[in-house]
Amino acid sequence: APDEVTLVAVLSACGRIGDLTVGKMVHLYIRDNIYNPDVSLINSLLDMYAKCGQVDTAISLFSEMCNRNVVSWNVIIGGLAMYGRALDTITFFRSMVTDSSPDGITFVALLSACSHGGLLETGQHYFESMRHVYNVKHEVEHYACMVDLLGRRGHLEKAVCLIKEMPMKPDVVVWGALL
Repeated sequence: APDEVTLVAVLSACGRIGDLTVGKMVHLYIRDNIYNPDVSLINSLLDMYAKCGQVDTAISLFSEMCNRNVVSWNVIIGGLAMYGRALDTITFFRSMVTDSSPDGITFVALLSACSHGGLLETGQHYFESMRHVYNVKHEVEHYACMVDLLGRRGHLEKAVCLIKEMPMKPDVVVWGALL
């Protein structure tokens, strides 16, 4: 019988290739055979459903979780961001900060959601609050999200200025976001 580590690996593979059918079969197996599954296994289920486009199913499972960690929050926030649900992403982020500390991965998803949702002021607010409020260091991925956000809103000069002010060398993702 597969153990939880094996099931995590299978769910991860299902999420990567978008195999919802096998993912659902694994979920049924877990429900019927694993008493009190570990948070990592539930996180893998959330991730598989989110990556397979079943974000509402992931949210439903998330709301049933007794123990959440930063990965749980990041999976949900990332899933919402991936499917363009910017306002839901922000709502979940606000709930997260009362329960867990956001990390760099959280902010990549949050800033990406703001970019795709056209939420310039909100994105700028969270970019600034990363350092000052949440003590999360800006990485190149966060700058790429901001360049993308500024560019999508027509602020190309500000995007170029931000690239020039970056404390690290811009990578291909940053330049791609500008283009």
